[in-house]
Amino acid sequence: MRLVIVPFFVITTCSLYAQDEIDNLVSRLRSGADLQAVLSSVQKNDLHDPRISQALADLFDRTTDQLVRSRLAVLLIQRKDPNPRYFAELEKPLLSILAVDPPDYASEPEEFFGWCASLKIASQDCFDKYVIYPAKPLAAAFVSHDQRFVPLFQRCLAIKMAAVWRQCAGGLALLGDKGSIPAVTRKIATSKDLSTIMILTLFDDPLADQIALDLAKPDKMTLDSVRQQFAWRADQKKLKDAKPR
Repeated sequence: MRLVIVPFFVITTCSLYAQDEIDNLVSRLRSGADLQAVLSSVQKNDLHDPRISQALADLFDRTTDQLVRSRLAVLLIQRKDPNPRYFAELEKPLLSILAVDPPDYASEPEEFFGWCASLKIASQDCFDKYVIYPAKPLAAAFVSHDQRFVPLFQRCLAIKMAAVWRQCAGGLALLGDKGSIPAVTRKIATSKDLSTIMILTLFDDPLADQIALDLAKPDKMTLDSVRQQFAWRADQKKLKDAKPR
């Protein structure tokens, strides 16, 4: 057996470099400088240092920007922070749209903005509140696999806003909630957009796959897309199985 000796200075340098990077990120989180880049770095490197988690929580307490708060909530849920306020932050915009069920922006933009005007809400504010913000919980569900999102996403299948119910349907698929397949199928079947059939392929389930094929049969392009998705999924599984364990 060959003994490999790693010089102490190499270990020390690597350790200090990691420490310096974390200290720098914590400092930038506290100052709020170049915030989006810092949050991207935290997410990309999957950093779970307790000091970073505390800095994220402190920033959540300080900021009033809803998009930033949503992103912070996603990162904190990803870190398994048990504080219920982060889930509540992501739940809030979905509950808001569920309470009023506005017209679908994509298919009826004039009706949507007319509805906003009737409530005396500025167009951009209305768009953010009922189209942009409600889509944020999907990111948290994807990275955390938090099952608390399941009943919320199931309720969202009843709304008209396509940008939101599609995200909720996709969230149910990514969370592996096979019991939601019938409800998702019914929603997709009533949609005029054939691309929504692709959501069923995200369940990675034989029943959902067959339903996707049946719904796609009348349109060759959609059917080809479904089959391509199956082929891609099979390739990904082969690559995963080929990796050394």
